[in-house]
Amino acid sequence: MRWAGVRCAPWDSAGVVAQRQERLLPAPSADEQDPSAGLTRAQLIGTVCVSMIVVQLALRSWALLRSWFYFDDYRLLAQADQGTWSVGYLASPFDSQFMPWGRAVVKLVAEAGRADWTAAAIGTLGTQAAASFACLWMLVTLFGVRWGIVGLLGIYLTSALTMPALMWWAAALNQVPAQLVFFCAVSCWVRHARTGRRRWLLGTLLALTFGLMVYVKVVLFVPVLAFLAVAYFSEGGPRARVGTVVRRFWLAAVPLVVGTGAFAIYYASRVPSISSGSSWGLAADLARTMLGTTLPTGLLGGPWQWDNRNPPVALADPWPWTVALSWVVLAGVVVTTVAMRRGAGRGWLLLALYVAACYALLLRTRANVAGADIGLEPRYLTDVVPVAVLCLGLACMPLVGATEASNPRGRRRPSSTGLRATIAAGVVLVCAGGVASSTAYALIWHRDNPGEAWTRNAISGLAELEGAAPVTVADAVVPDPVVAAFNYPWNTLRRVLPVLARGVTFPDTAEDLVAFDRDGHPRRAVIDPVTASPRGPERDCGWRVRGPDGATIPLEGQAISYRWWIRVAYLASDNDTARVRAGDQSRDVTVRRGLHNLFVEVDAAFDEVRITGLLPGSSLCVDTVEVGRAVPGGPL
Repeated sequence: MRWAGVRCAPWDSAGVVAQRQERLLPAPSADEQDPSAGLTRAQLIGTVCVSMIVVQLALRSWALLRSWFYFDDYRLLAQADQGTWSVGYLASPFDSQFMPWGRAVVKLVAEAGRADWTAAAIGTLGTQAAASFACLWMLVTLFGVRWGIVGLLGIYLTSALTMPALMWWAAALNQVPAQLVFFCAVSCWVRHARTGRRRWLLGTLLALTFGLMVYVKVVLFVPVLAFLAVAYFSEGGPRARVGTVVRRFWLAAVPLVVGTGAFAIYYASRVPSISSGSSWGLAADLARTMLGTTLPTGLLGGPWQWDNRNPPVALADPWPWTVALSWVVLAGVVVTTVAMRRGAGRGWLLLALYVAACYALLLRTRANVAGADIGLEPRYLTDVVPVAVLCLGLACMPLVGATEASNPRGRRRPSSTGLRATIAAGVVLVCAGGVASSTAYALIWHRDNPGEAWTRNAISGLAELEGAAPVTVADAVVPDPVVAAFNYPWNTLRRVLPVLARGVTFPDTAEDLVAFDRDGHPRRAVIDPVTASPRGPERDCGWRVRGPDGATIPLEGQAISYRWWIRVAYLASDNDTARVRAGDQSRDVTVRRGLHNLFVEVDAAFDEVRITGLLPGSSLCVDTVEVGRAVPGGPL
C-alpha cells in the first residue's frame, strides 16, 4: 500500500524535497530513509493507526449500544413513521436543520423495526468508522507517513468534544457524517491543488454536496478550503496570493461560490429559524462559557468533569484550575510553534477564524433561546475538533506539496530525544484525558436517561398486550424527559406510541381503554371526573334508554369546553348501535348485551349527555355517566 504516495506538480517538486528534510520532530535516521526500510516504517505506522481506530470503535460501541433514544429522536421517528419516501419528507426542516440525509437514515431505522436502537447505533458506528479512517487518509495525504500523524489521529479519536454529538442520535445524524465530509473534502482539495487533476476537484465537490445534505455548518468548510489555497498554494502578498488562487482554481471557484451561495439563499428563505430577536447581550457570557471554558479544556482532553443537572445531556464542568492550566498550555504550544517554525501562525489563524465563525453562529441562533450556558454544551464545538487536528498539523509539520508551508526557523538543530519525549508525553496525556472524559459522559447516558425507562416500560407492557385485537389507548402527553411539552403535539401518546409498538389505536369510542402511568406502564383507564350524572330515577336501572328516541341524562355540573372522556356504565338488553351526543358533538357507538362500559371522547362544553338510536324494543339501563380525563387505574 502506498501510504504517502503523492504526485506533485512540476512547479513544486523541489519544494517538496526541501520540506521533507525539515520537520519539527526529529529527522528520520539514514536507515529510516532507506527505501528498503521505508515500507517497514510505513507498515508500522499504518498498523498503529489502524489499531487505534479499532480501539476507538470498540469503546464507542460500548458507549452507544448500551445507550438509548432521547427527546428529539422520538420526534424524528414519529415524523418518519407518518412520512413517505418523498422529496417533501426528506427536505422538511427539523428544528432549523436541513437534513435530507438524516431524514433518510431515520426512515430506514423506522422501517427496520419499532424503536430499534441497535439499528440506529450500528448506523452511527459505521459512519464513525468511515470518519476515523477518513481522518487517517487526510493526515497521510497532507503530511505523509510520519510518526507525527499518530498523535494527531489520537487526538481526534479520543476527543470528548465529539461525544455529545455521538451519544444523542439526533445530533449524530448531522455531526458524525459532517466529520467524514470535512476529512474527505480537505484530502481531495489538497490533492487537486497539488496536481490540478479534475477528478480530485470532483471528489471535493461531491463531498461538499453530500455535506450540505447532512449539516448546515458544512458551509464553513468552503472558507477552510479557500484558506488552504491562499495560505499554502500561493505566494507573495495578499493581492498576489488571491490573484494566483483565482487563476489556478477558477474552475473550482465557480461551483463552490455558486453552490454555497444558492444553498445559503435557499436555507435563509425556506428553513425557519428557531431564534428571533437580538442576542448581543449574551456575547460576553457566551464567549466565557464556549471559548473560555469548554473549548480550551476540550482541546486538551477535558473537561474531565460533567454537570449532570439535565441528564443525560451533561454540560462541561471543568475545575477552574484546569481551565487556567489549559489556557497556559495552549498559549505555550502556540507561542512555541510560532517561535520555532515559519508559517506556523497560519495554522493557528485558520483555527481562530473557524472557532470565531462557530461562536458567531451559536450567538446568532440557539444562544438567544437557551442562554449563555449553551456554550458549555460541547456538541456545538464538535466540528472544531477535525479543524483543530488539521491546524495543529499545519503548524507543526510541513504540508507536503505546498508552495509554502511550516518550516523550522534558522538552521536545523540536532535531534532532541527530550523534545520528542515531551511531545509524546503531552499527546498521551491529552488522549488519556479524552478517553476518561468520554467514558464519564457515556456512563451518564447509561445510568441516567429518564426517558429510556418510560419508553422501555411502554414497549414491554404493550408487548404483553399484543394479540389479535388492537390496544385502544386514551391519548395524553408523555413525561417531559421523553418529549418536552413545548414540542406539542409530538409529545402525545398518539405520536410516540406508534414508534414503540404496532397495533396501537386511538379511537374516540371504545369499550376498554388503556392509559399509561408516569413510569410508562399500561393500565386500565378510569375517569378522573369533573362532573357526573346524579342517581337515576329507576331503581335497579338508573337511567333507562329506550328505542330510537332514547333519553337525556343530566349532569351535576357543567363540563367546560375541553377534550373530555365520557364513561357510560350500562346494562344492555341486546347487541345494538346507538348515538351519544354531548354539546355539539355526537358519536356513533356499538353496545353489547350485558353489563359493560362505553368510553366516548368529545371536544365540547356540555351539561347533559343524550343517548338515542336504539332499535325499537331495545333498551339500556345506564348506571352512571362520568366526564373527565382518562387516567391510569389498576392493572389490565
